[in-house]
Amino acid sequence: MEGNYSILGINKNATDKEVKTAYRNAAKKYHPDLYAENPLSHLAEKQFKEIKQAYEAIMAERKNKSDNYKINNSDGDRKKQYGYNSQGFDEYEYDRNGFNFEGFDRTGFNKYGINKKGFNRQGYNFEGFDEYGYDISGFNKDGYNRNTGSKYNQKGFNRFGFNKQGYNFEGFDEYGYDISGFNKEGFNNNGYNKYGLNKKWFSKKMLFFIIVIFILFVPIHFKYNYNSQGYNGMGYDRKGYNKNGFTKLGYDKNGYNKTGYDKNGYDKDGYNKTGYDENGYDKQGFNKSDYNKDTGTKYNKYGYNKNGFDKNGYYKDGFDIQGYHKETKTRYNKEGFNAYGVHKDTRTKYNPEGFNEEGFNKNGYNKDTGTKYNSNGFDENGYHKNTETKYDLEGFDKYGFNIEGYNKNEINK
Repeated sequence: MEGNYSILGINKNATDKEVKTAYRNAAKKYHPDLYAENPLSHLAEKQFKEIKQAYEAIMAERKNKSDNYKINNSDGDRKKQYGYNSQGFDEYEYDRNGFNFEGFDRTGFNKYGINKKGFNRQGYNFEGFDEYGYDISGFNKDGYNRNTGSKYNQKGFNRFGFNKQGYNFEGFDEYGYDISGFNKEGFNNNGYNKYGLNKKWFSKKMLFFIIVIFILFVPIHFKYNYNSQGYNGMGYDRKGYNKNGFTKLGYDKNGYNKTGYDKNGYDKDGYNKTGYDENGYDKQGFNKSDYNKDTGTKYNKYGYNKNGFDKNGYYKDGFDIQGYHKETKTRYNKEGFNAYGVHKDTRTKYNPEGFNEEGFNKNGYNKDTGTKYNSNGFDENGYHKNTETKYDLEGFDKYGFNIEGYNKNEINK
């Protein structure tokens, strides 16, 4: 039981109110919805479950010791067990399903996944645009791309998927014809294919004749006759690979299938679908029991555990599970922001100068560079301008950590 108190960061003599406060702070910090786009979201989900289980175990034990366990709210109503009043709301005005009287949960979304501003959890409204007016492809309503400033993205395609020559990624124009003038069925605008035959030629009798010829002669021809590119009629070269580089069994020359796994179920980096190598360690070097392969303990050689916390209980943003910062020893860092990015003076995500914790203003511009990217190349949402992912070219995120949980400053020491 003492382990459950340790998970919440309190001692065994804590009051019921202190237990609930510690649980709410910890649960808010590791709620899965806050890490929806984070590659380490599964770690947050695991930590969240451990916190919830610890809290439920503590409260269950205390209930067994006292059948008369009840809590009175501030207006004198007798609250039900676990802190809900007669209307079914807790002291923060959320019901048992986690929604307030307006129908929004603790993360600000209703049961349909929409917040008060009309945006879903991915940040897009019903028209498919984010708060800055760009869709998921990076184009605004006028067709301009956020990264290039033109009507074409970095790959040369416009909002509708066509390049400057008017062809999509399949090689067809807006009318469905390729550069040679043929559609996907192989016919041009006049209805003729490349052999000069129109659609009417393909009558039922001719189709029957073709099928007979195909059944009798084509298989042999396809299997043993190779064209000038070295492929037979079935599309395979003499070594058994098709134009995409795969055998009939679906493996490429390196022994990997289209999903990137070999016959034994491991990818090119040596990890299976569950994320572990043949020795049972994940990319961070931890096994299922959370022990590190280099140190033999629950911490790697840089002092971080599987969930990204150091030995003193601080996460990579500098805050511990209770919301205290390691440098200031308060609930705010030296810039005045707490673990949720709220400034102590303004009670918003922005400081008195109008910049958030990452140094961006409400228009997304960085105070140091004057652009929508900070000095390290990351935008307000943590995406790098060169990779368009949450990791830079060296594999580090905006906090300086790679996918294995190592900090680049500590690696360079």
